[in-house]
Amino acid sequence: MLFLKLSGVSFIYAISLFLQVELFVNQYRIEKYFDLGDLGGTISWVNFLIFIMTTIICYYFTHRLFFEKKVKYVLSILWIPIFVSFIKIFANAYPITDQNDTPLPGIGLLVLLYIMAYPVYIIFINVIVSLRSKKQMK
Repeated sequence: MLFLKLSGVSFIYAISLFLQVELFVNQYRIEKYFDLGDLGGTISWVNFLIFIMTTIICYYFTHRLFFEKKVKYVLSILWIPIFVSFIKIFANAYPITDQNDTPLPGIGLLVLLYIMAYPVYIIFINVIVSLRSKKQMK
């Protein structure tokens, strides 16, 4: 049962990062295929909303499911295989057929930095849950 709880919260973390990265990387494809104008600002706002909603949802589930358990820190690693699976499935389902749709090289570096900072974000949420749970215990 604990594994299912961990997998569920990890799934939420992975889908959040996946949506944010894919919106960021495929901005030009979205603009081209849906015949929309410049979506830079809109995608930034959507990514911000996804980030805020995921933070609230993951805080709630982590607090509810792993109240005082140290196993919640495993979440900072467990999201990685799910995220890689999402990326592989998306790349196979929607391959880049037009060479003009390839993202710029700088975007890859930004995505790598974001992925490296993501475990720190997850640990930050877990620390906040731990501090709040200790405060409630007193």
